[in-house]
Amino acid sequence: MLFKAPSAFLVGFAPLNRFSSNSSNMKSQTSQPYKFRQPKGFDFLSFRLSKDAVRLLGGITANDEGAEFSNLTLFQDLLARMSFHPSEGSGFRRPLSIQPGQVQYSEPRLQQEWGIGRSRIRTLLGRMEEAGLILTSRTSVGSVMSFPSVTGWKLPGRAYAVNPLYAAETT
Repeated sequence: MLFKAPSAFLVGFAPLNRFSSNSSNMKSQTSQPYKFRQPKGFDFLSFRLSKDAVRLLGGITANDEGAEFSNLTLFQDLLARMSFHPSEGSGFRRPLSIQPGQVQYSEPRLQQEWGIGRSRIRTLLGRMEEAGLILTSRTSVGSVMSFPSVTGWKLPGRAYAVNPLYAAETT
């Protein structure tokens, strides 16, 4: 199944009010509310989602204080970090080369931003990986996340581009 998203939403869904990205319950370890990132900078994204991925995105995850957030909102936050061009991970002590459809990430940074313990983050990322939404690769230098569920994107003023990581998974 192929989904195309308008520029403001992932597959046409906005975060649910109950799990709002502006929730005052979601505080980072610095006690400041964390504003979830929204994917932007594209005309549309296309996805291939399994039924397990759809179920997972419809679920919730609780942070360490018991506040609940939609998995779709958390996935959107990860997706907002995805690169559309070859680049280096920014804001990291050891930046890695990142390909389109990837992002360098840090579990401690996610832990701090989302207010979710590291074991819960690992569990959530593992579930997203099992559902085919993401792939993670950890090395002693850093961690890279790929988005094989994103089949491609259309950037403003450019032709549709196939996610090279999706193409590699399907060949």
